[in-house]
Amino acid sequence: MLNSWSRQVCTELLRDAPYLADLFARIPVVIHPNVADCILSLKEGHPQFLISSHFQFSPATTARVYHHLLHLLFQHDRFDRTHDGDQAIHLAMDTVVNQEIPSRWQPFLPTCRLPDQFPSTPNLYQAWRWWTAHPDKIQPCHLLAIEEHHYWGYQPSSNSPLPPPIQSTWPLPARWKQIQDEDRALQEGLTWQNRLLQHNSKTTATHLTWTTRKASRRYGTQPGIRIRSRGISPLFWTPADP
Repeated sequence: MLNSWSRQVCTELLRDAPYLADLFARIPVVIHPNVADCILSLKEGHPQFLISSHFQFSPATTARVYHHLLHLLFQHDRFDRTHDGDQAIHLAMDTVVNQEIPSRWQPFLPTCRLPDQFPSTPNLYQAWRWWTAHPDKIQPCHLLAIEEHHYWGYQPSSNSPLPPPIQSTWPLPARWKQIQDEDRALQEGLTWQNRLLQHNSKTTATHLTWTTRKASRRYGTQPGIRIRSRGISPLFWTPADP
């Protein structure tokens, strides 16, 4: 791992974020013929950096390593598995990661430049909602960046457990720990099953039923009438796996 470019990256990370340098030093590097830059791969759940055979250090290298390590630290690869094909969630993950990169490295990442109307320091859910509502604001550089996420692909065999997430042995900043906790909570809140239940509860039709709790307001007779929703109760319905 400690070749010329990685030593320089480690030096920069140790200065700014030793918890990321700790992760970086434990991730192997693999030469890949189809990669022109530095990309994080999580094949079979094991992180590794893919680089070209002529890869050289530059300030953009440090910025990209920051970007990829934050994805790994926030466990976005696991989040991706429950939202396959949701372009907005991938854009949101990049947004959350890029805003945590030190300002002096951000100019080297085109995706750090966001539309003027974009909310300031959004969490993952807020960023997802914004990108979902504004697909016309997506730039080619954003799409190019999220194309790298397909290297996160993980297809475990039926008898192999999911590998545990890699963690830094250094204490994380409170801000990053908060992002970790929020993202874990959102993994449940943004699943397609829960979104379907929320949509179903808001758009379902109603029907009339009899009730003995009160008399009819119009006729004063018993039983009276109550309006009920035709919505499916989440207490009695478990969605099938997609």
